[in-house]
Amino acid sequence: MITDGGENSAIARRMQSKGFTLIEVLVALAIVSIGLLAIAALQATGLRVNHGAYLRTQASYVAYDIADRMRANLAAAVAGNYQVNANTPPTAPVAPAAPGSGFDCITNFTGTSVANTCGPAELAQADLFEWYASVAGRAGPPIVPALLPAGEATIACADTPCTRGSLHTITVRWDGDRTGAAGRNCPPQDNDDLLCVRIVVQL
Repeated sequence: MITDGGENSAIARRMQSKGFTLIEVLVALAIVSIGLLAIAALQATGLRVNHGAYLRTQASYVAYDIADRMRANLAAAVAGNYQVNANTPPTAPVAPAAPGSGFDCITNFTGTSVANTCGPAELAQADLFEWYASVAGRAGPPIVPALLPAGEATIACADTPCTRGSLHTITVRWDGDRTGAAGRNCPPQDNDDLLCVRIVVQL
């Protein structure tokens, strides 16, 4: 007498085999998914690091830019005309009441071109206004996009009053992660502080 026990066992084994194959596929999919997520996370981290390095390069650029302007206009720098407080951005330059000597300024900061002869102080004002607009941006006219998110800057002379040979500290700050940080410790002491670049020049 032939029974179907062997056949049933074979069918059961085949069903179990199919079940194990499905589990293996699911495990493989899970592993691949985790790997893809890890790759995406690495790419996001790399982009964030690269962008952070780019912003720091921009901050260094603007810091050395104003240092070069101060060297070019040494009389105004020594006189303390390049001081900037973070809470008081530079105002728009205006044509002097009487022509100065030694400098020809062409300003186009308010949407109109004004050619006038101006002295070191007026040139410093024009330099600071243009420079600070590149750091923090300006609504216009004309519109100037900010190089740095929540950018701000300060320039301070070590001596009162400034003299020839005084040290000038130029600090540029920005919110690299756009978290709303507002602290001004430089170098930053915690996550509440803005990122910064600081240079000291002697003029």
